[in-house]
Amino acid sequence: MSYLAHAEQEHRRAMARHILAQDPTNQAVQSALSALLTPQHLAVAAREGVLIIAHENDASPARALAQAMREKHFDAHCDLIGARPSLHTNLSHVGAVVLICNCPSQHESALRQCYDRAMSLGKVVVPVVHCEDTLPNLLFDLPPLCIKSDLSEVAERLVAMFSPASL
Repeated sequence: MSYLAHAEQEHRRAMARHILAQDPTNQAVQSALSALLTPQHLAVAAREGVLIIAHENDASPARALAQAMREKHFDAHCDLIGARPSLHTNLSHVGAVVLICNCPSQHESALRQCYDRAMSLGKVVVPVVHCEDTLPNLLFDLPPLCIKSDLSEVAERLVAMFSPASL
């Protein structure tokens, strides 16, 4: 898939998400969005680059996930909320975002800004949580990956998600 086709897919995802924000029960748009999140779409998005976003408190798992992705030949980087102001630039140059959602409530607004920006740009957004009950009240297209006690399992699942055998 060419860059232009990928950009068109991002635009379609952004538009579908915008419509669903206004009408979450719209089945036609939900189906259209699901069709834009096939294994092939996920792989193409990841080839554009993967940005792992986390609060500074989750720097260690964010860096470990980025390193694990790089070891599997993905262009993966991490951006720590509050660490540097380059987030908007980085988001425009990646296709997929991994959002570590384990922030205390005082950091939730910064996490929400990252989420809103990624979703409005049509990025593939994958939530990662420490446990199921830490998922913030955000609408994600994909189910969360739970770190629990083994970060390497999450890294393997991300690599598998972004590396379908068909490509």
